[in-house]
Formats: sequence, structure tokens, C-alpha cells
Amino acid sequence: MDASKTGKLIAAKRKEKGLTQKELAERLKVTDKAVSKWETGRGMPDVSVLEKLAEELGVTVSEMLNGSEVEKELLPETADKIIMDTIKSSEQKVSRKRLIAIGAGVAAAILMICGSILVYIFAQTVTADDIETLEESINNRIVFRYSDEKVQVLKTESTRDKLVVLYTHKGVSGLYIYNESRLFPGRYSDLSTEVMPKKNGEIVEYYIVNDGKTTIIAAGVDFPQEACYYSYKIFGIEQTFAIEDQKAFLDVHTYSGSEELPLITVLNKDKKPLYDDFGRKLEGNWQ
Repeated sequence: MDASKTGKLIAAKRKEKGLTQKELAERLKVTDKAVSKWETGRGMPDVSVLEKLAEELGVTVSEMLNGSEVEKELLPETADKIIMDTIKSSEQKVSRKRLIAIGAGVAAAILMICGSILVYIFAQTVTADDIETLEESINNRIVFRYSDEKVQVLKTESTRDKLVVLYTHKGVSGLYIYNESRLFPGRYSDLSTEVMPKKNGEIVEYYIVNDGKTTIIAAGVDFPQEACYYSYKIFGIEQTFAIEDQKAFLDVHTYSGSEELPLITVLNKDKKPLYDDFGRKLEGNWQ
């Protein structure tokens, strides 16, 4: 699969349809920058929009991956030819080499298709340090969009089979959680979970309970200087952690066993809560 050829096909078919990059982007619910990136061969369409893109452009997914149009009758004719050659082999005495060549051609075609699929799947994965791709992925998928301003990835943290990403966007911050690819260990699938964002200065929390383990994720952006620690109780034991950087922090803690989801409390330098259970400031602890 050639990203450049695929990009040229997308551009050509878009122009045939009389669409601008922005108009095509709106139909696919992505940004026009994403369309531009596809057409210039600097990226491939996300798996979530591939079928819709092919439909809008009037091509098949196979043609999209191949980067060129194929005559609709070509594949059936090829299949028919192979079948007829085999049926008539006794009468026409088709040589063994001919049959081997036909089989090799079919096998090569299958391998080419499988290879294209694997390359495409690989292109939909990211690594923890590929910040630019992570930002583009989140920007294209973000549900709680407040403006056209791009998101900014601040922190990433790998844990077990997941990649946790902390981002900020127009005064709010949230988490995206990617699953590790089963085909490509160390890379993460672009199929992810979005955690409801909160205003900067508020704790962003998420819990994962599976395989007999409980994972607690705590993060925040632009916290007040009075916020020095956070704590929660799990398995009856109070756990307290320092907030190393009020500008942006992301912590992931995993425990053996399953537990009810705890409430995370933000503390001052004396480890006293800054807010009550309803999120209201405890003014006496802000000194």
C-alpha cells in the first residue's frame, strides 16, 4: 500500500465530485487538515472513516488501499478464467507449469492484499512518544469540541496493555485511553476511550477494573498552587500522592483485586482537603 498513490486517488476523485477539502471533511466529520494530509501522502484515512470515504468518492475500499481504480469486471473475469482453465485441463492438456503459474498468481494476489491490510492496520497505530499523531487522532475524534483550536497533548503514560494520554483543549482537560495492538506490541490502536473532560484546575479521574485488578488514573492541568497532594481510600487504606507539577500531572496506579471506585480528594500542603464532597471550596484550607 502506497500512501502517496492513495492520496492522489482521493484528490482526483474529490475533484471529480466537485468537492473542496473542507466539504469532504464535513461529510466525514473530520478536519480539512486531515483530508489535506491524506491527499499529500503524509497520512492514511482512519479506519473509522475509510468506508464512508470510499462511498463519498465512488470507489471501493480495495481501490482506496491500492491507490488506483480497477475495472469492475476484471476480478470476475480472472476468477472465471482460472476455473475454466482447470475444467478444460484434461481436454486442452494445460501444462503443469501453466497451472503452477496460475496458482502462484492467485497466491501472490492474496499475499498482496493481506500485506496491504497489515500495512494499513499498522498505520492506524501509534507509539507513546508520537505526540503529533496523538494530537491529530484526538483532534479528529474529540466529541466535546469547544472551538476549532487543536488539542495539545501534555502527558502520556503506559500501563499494562493501555496508553493513557492527557490533553488540554480550550480551557478543559481530558483523557484518551488507547488499547495496545495485538498485532504490533508496543504500539497502540487508534480505537480509544474518551474520558469526559473537565475544566482546567479540576481533577480528571478514571477507573479500570478487569482481570482481578483495579487501575486508578488521576490527572489535572493548571491546578492552583495550593493543590499539593491528592488522596483516596482503597481496600480500606488511605493513599496519598504528591502533585509534582501543578501545570500538568498524570498518575496511574494499579492494585490487585477489585474495589468500589473511590473518591479522589485534592489536598493542600498540610494534607487538608481544599474542597468538600460537593466540590465547594473550604476557604479555611486555602491559606
